[in-house]
Amino acid sequence: MNRRKIQIPVICLSAILFLVTVVLSCQDSPSEMKVQEQTLIENYIESNNITVEPRSSGLYFIPGRTGIGPEIEKGDTVEMHFKEKLLKDEELIKSTFEDEPYTYIHGETEVIEGFKEGVGLMHEGESATLIVPSDLAYGKVRNGPIPPYSPLLFEIYILDVKEP
Repeated sequence: MNRRKIQIPVICLSAILFLVTVVLSCQDSPSEMKVQEQTLIENYIESNNITVEPRSSGLYFIPGRTGIGPEIEKGDTVEMHFKEKLLKDEELIKSTFEDEPYTYIHGETEVIEGFKEGVGLMHEGESATLIVPSDLAYGKVRNGPIPPYSPLLFEIYILDVKEP
């Protein structure tokens, strides 16, 4: 009887270890996830007839409406509307178009690198779309609804730029 009591927990433990191994082996490796990310970006660019080349950082800056106001510089207070989406399925993460504009101090407020780089290329009154690879976003770390290695899509409209 004692032998049977010992066998049941051992069998359960073996089954749990087996399931954990199966689950872990089904997850993509970081290098596979980076390849999938690059393929996703390339497919998006092709299917949307985007002709701009990525910047040296990997950021795609797709100009929209041309701005006539001042160029954004470090320390400027920037007021804007933006939409942030997952590139994979264009699921909306955040939008300020229905709410108050987003205001931040360029180069000082903590934002992801791709957002900071893209906004720094803009002028007051300008709109643009950014395709931000995960290296310039959250990388291998999950951030709320944003999975690891997720490229992001931003639609930005600069409303106002104030010098410090």
